[in-house]
Amino acid sequence: MLLLAAGMVVVTAAVVTGLADRLVDEPFRRLIAAHDWRVPDRVLLALVRAGDADVMVFTASVAGVLCVLLARPLGHLVRLVGGCLASAVLVRVLKLALDRTGSYTMPGELEPGQGAYPSGHVISVLVVSGMALWAVAPDGSPGGRGKALVLGGSVSAVESAAILLLHQHWLTDVVAGWMLGLLLLLVWTTPSRRTERAQSP
Repeated sequence: MLLLAAGMVVVTAAVVTGLADRLVDEPFRRLIAAHDWRVPDRVLLALVRAGDADVMVFTASVAGVLCVLLARPLGHLVRLVGGCLASAVLVRVLKLALDRTGSYTMPGELEPGQGAYPSGHVISVLVVSGMALWAVAPDGSPGGRGKALVLGGSVSAVESAAILLLHQHWLTDVVAGWMLGLLLLLVWTTPSRRTERAQSP
């Protein structure tokens, strides 16, 4: 977790100083634009929209209902809600604080939007999908945290690819989204001391 936090600080510093633009983002965008990826824009756009706020709220709500129906520990539901809310608030704060210009122009607009860093879609998909799986899993199930990371990472990888191919974010926006998303997922799925004592022989 410390490595992820340190990486987030380094990437943020590079973005603030402008180094990220010159050394990473612009070259990467030119590389992406130079190839024909043969993926229809409507498919990519559908994948990106799967990470919209309303879809994420619906996903978290379904997971919460399943927690209740499956009689999972109350702590699972609390952590699910807490993790999702924490990610949304933290992303909003960072976007407002850094106010980075986006890499694209939305339809009907003359200039790229603000608040591009970090990618909220990447973070929300990673955290919500991972937390949803972790929350509905039986308490203390082996590999529950690992499965949450795998699911969250897999879904977020698809989301990230679609975002980058559509030029909807800079590469460092997406990288920062991964770091912050993984950090939040690890923090909110870390077993409590009471759970560790209950599971110890």
